[in-house]
Amino acid sequence: MYPRQSDKLVIQRVGSDIVALVQGREGVHQLNETAAFILTKCDSYHSVPEIIQEVMEAYEISFEVAEPDVHRLLERLTDLDMVTHDDSVSP
Repeated sequence: MYPRQSDKLVIQRVGSDIVALVQGREGVHQLNETAAFILTKCDSYHSVPEIIQEVMEAYEISFEVAEPDVHRLLERLTDLDMVTHDDSVSP
């Protein structure tokens, strides 16, 4: 599975904060550093296992910690329509 950012997603840095909103939905979401890092990897070219590996390397954490956290965040981002999933790499 290859997550990608929704076409309706808008991300902006406001001071030291990173905020995201989905056009057509109410609410603005403040992202922490880890969520923003993962969201940048949602580009149709990184698979979920590759994102997990990159999180492990960037934050020096184990697979046992990274794997459930990445899955939980991707599920939340999907529920918020920030991320969609492609079964194969985009052309």
